[in-house]
Amino acid sequence: MRQFERSFKPHITLRIVSILAIIVLCTACSASDTPSDQAVNPLPATTSIVPQPKDASSPSAIAMTPAAPETAAPSDTAAVTTDIALFLNQETISLVQGTQRIQIAQSRYLSAANPLHCSSGVELTWSPDGHRLATWDGVLTLGSAPSETAQLAPIAGSHFQWSPNGQRLAYIAGVGEDSDLLMVSEVDGLNAQERASGHWSQTGWPAWSPDSGLVTAGPGMYTQLTATTPYTVPQDVGRNAAWSPNGDLLAWTLTDAAGDEGNMRLSVYLWDGAQQSELVVQEFLRQPDFSDNEQWWRAPAWSDPRLFWLPDSSGILIPISHTGLRNSGTYLVRLDSSIERIATDEICDLSPDGRQMLARTAQGKIVAIRVAYGVTIADFGPALTAKWRPTVRGPTPPAPLAAASPTIFLANPRMEGALVREAQQRLADLRYDVGDIDGIFGPQTEAAIRVFQRKSGLEVDVIVGPQTWAALRNPGACPAGEIDELC
Repeated sequence: MRQFERSFKPHITLRIVSILAIIVLCTACSASDTPSDQAVNPLPATTSIVPQPKDASSPSAIAMTPAAPETAAPSDTAAVTTDIALFLNQETISLVQGTQRIQIAQSRYLSAANPLHCSSGVELTWSPDGHRLATWDGVLTLGSAPSETAQLAPIAGSHFQWSPNGQRLAYIAGVGEDSDLLMVSEVDGLNAQERASGHWSQTGWPAWSPDSGLVTAGPGMYTQLTATTPYTVPQDVGRNAAWSPNGDLLAWTLTDAAGDEGNMRLSVYLWDGAQQSELVVQEFLRQPDFSDNEQWWRAPAWSDPRLFWLPDSSGILIPISHTGLRNSGTYLVRLDSSIERIATDEICDLSPDGRQMLARTAQGKIVAIRVAYGVTIADFGPALTAKWRPTVRGPTPPAPLAAASPTIFLANPRMEGALVREAQQRLADLRYDVGDIDGIFGPQTEAAIRVFQRKSGLEVDVIVGPQTWAALRNPGACPAGEIDELC
């Protein structure tokens, strides 16, 4: 009996200890599955102090840090916060609303053979009222219902950006062999005026000040549009600059080669209206197969990336291209000069509330990611880029260029009227021989159109359609993606 008791008591003790351990373990698991109640962006408050310049002689390479684990995501992130987004899928521009996907346009310049990346800025920009969408083909005006056919207002330019008040449109027009113009027009491209010029390699996306009074597009390329605008900008401001939402700071990046290894050095600068300072300097490691200089030149990673300020102006999200770099993804740069990778995918757009971002994966898919946790919450499939559509406000505006640009060509009987006369006059102003400006589309007008299309890099179809109208109405501006000695 005592022998039995001696052998039984250790088993009882062991079993009790095991049960207690299981209870403790389950309690810990339950606690870890329930995230704490955090703010949208657990980041430091905005500070008005611009960091002092740092020694950039020996920047450190960013380590490969994994994205936050999915278990850290709260349970209420199953759906994307806004139900309307726009995607460019090869040559197709589609509008996604909930589970519905509607094709709204075909792009002439973007295709699977031209795989641009979010970090280099694919051409998609919404107007503040949500009615217009700018692409390389011009400005699309959409109806209030997604199923309504979009109208195209062709403009010969790229890098479209509306002013925050929605009253002006800034864009870049290629001129000559190596120059760009900063153009500012009405919202649909009418009455465009040249406001500044610069070298094409230094020109980036226009950046509007929050009060819509000043716009800049690169070193020396800025224009003040209102007499009350208090801003000036440094002469060496970089491409793709971006104002903080509160208007206190202007940020931009500069990229260059780092050492003999072919790595990329990225510098982030801030300007507070009086003082310019360097916020962050970091190296990004090249892929082993990108050893050739010519490959580097073509890599999107070599371009300065677009910047996305958090809504509270406390930090900047920066996409680093998958092409050519090992530690690509989306990085968060805080105003305290800290930097961390929050996702392995490149940000394409940030939601207005700053909670979610649309990003492009290394496999070429567009996903929605929760910013605070780095967790993918939606997968939209293969695409080049995506932009959230702002809340649609007001009635659908007219598309004046689309309405005023019917196709004209040589026909029997001859086409004639005010539009033919306009085309003849614009050709004559550009020193093309159209004969008499009589408003009749005859063989001599057709011959002038043929030469103009060839010299402008357009398809030579001898038809004055949207792209040819855009080139005629913007003298000296090349069609998007084309450069010619007469443009």
